[in-house]
Amino acid sequence: SRCNGGRGPVSIPQHKTASQRAAAAMAFQTDFHMDETALPLVCDSVENAFDAAFAPWPLRLYVVHQGKMAFVAMPHKGTYDLKQVRDTLLRLVDPLP
Repeated sequence: SRCNGGRGPVSIPQHKTASQRAAAAMAFQTDFHMDETALPLVCDSVENAFDAAFAPWPLRLYVVHQGKMAFVAMPHKGTYDLKQVRDTLLRLVDPLP
């Protein structure tokens, strides 16, 4: 279970299919008012191929742009300088000529 912004715990059973995983991701987008066109959400396979390849848990941030890894944030002493992530996102959204 995880906290859900004052709305009580969220408990989602382990996904057995890709469609279950996608439904949980879409519910997350809805619950947290994320615009899927502004910030697309990508799901790992049920076999957790991304997890196996990139070891994202517990604390990693990835920026994927046009199917390629544009940035991998590495934590330092359990935290990030989010300015690097922000700068990467801004550069990708509004690249200089």
